[in-house]
Amino acid sequence: MKRIMNITSSYHDLPRYVDNTDLKAAYQAFQLDGLELMEGGDDEQKIIHQDDVIGAHLRYFTHWVCLWLGDQQAVLKEYGDQETCQEVFGGTDRKAIIHAYNENLEFYRQYSPEYMVLHVADMTIQGTITREFPYSDPEVIDATTELVNEVFIDWENPIPLLFENLPWPGLTLRDPEMLRRLLAGVNYPNCGVMLDIGHLLETEPSIRSQDEGIDFIYQTLSQYDDLDFIKGVHLHQSLSGEYIESVLENPFTIAGDYHHRRLAIMEHILTVDSHQPFISDRIAGLVDYINPDYLVFELISSDRKQHEDYLTEQLKCFK
Repeated sequence: MKRIMNITSSYHDLPRYVDNTDLKAAYQAFQLDGLELMEGGDDEQKIIHQDDVIGAHLRYFTHWVCLWLGDQQAVLKEYGDQETCQEVFGGTDRKAIIHAYNENLEFYRQYSPEYMVLHVADMTIQGTITREFPYSDPEVIDATTELVNEVFIDWENPIPLLFENLPWPGLTLRDPEMLRRLLAGVNYPNCGVMLDIGHLLETEPSIRSQDEGIDFIYQTLSQYDDLDFIKGVHLHQSLSGEYIESVLENPFTIAGDYHHRRLAIMEHILTVDSHQPFISDRIAGLVDYINPDYLVFELISSDRKQHEDYLTEQLKCFK
């Protein structure tokens, strides 16, 4: 099992490191094997080298099924006008989504990752507050299979494509039938799941403690005949159930154009999905039970010191 740190090629993460030597020293100090990289811009200073990258976290659009299906009413409801749609997707039809993913894959070719991660979800800004969404799990699953079959073709040596669960419509992992539907629909020959622990917890707002969360994860996974499909784990926790329930009881509305609402919703999103260390003496046992090929410590931090403090906390559970 390889142990990995998440990073983006963005202005938020890259300035934390002086150069590649500094970056390598940072993750190797925690006996980590490398990085799971998400594209966030060009790494002009070449902080990240090919031998650092183990996984590639593909880009994602939050509310994209409307454009994929040509549902113009839903497109305009979320984005306001065609100009904003063009800004977000680079176009106004499904070809723009295909092009965006092809460009993203081209970015990752320089790093030769061992696996790729793809979100399987669709959510609107207001839906993250009310948990009312325009598309169902099967509709998002079917759109994703069409997307994969359009984009992930002609791979001579296909690396694993790992589908990530989220708390929004799509692949939540609460219903094994949805995973069967997804895997049966895609033509890509090397697929699996990146189990996101925090996202799974966020599907059950009644959880109040990490112990309850671990019990819930075991219960959810017991629905599956075996866990061979789980090739990787995103490890973090967000005990946000009490907050989620309070918002559902008293939902608020965010007004303004799409760009304003997208920025305004971030505090809410990060409260729900905070990506904190999972500090429990039972977490190592859970990871052993799942037995993934890749264990990604996927943490959100404000600076390098906080990230290293989080890693220190998390890794104490694996002594």
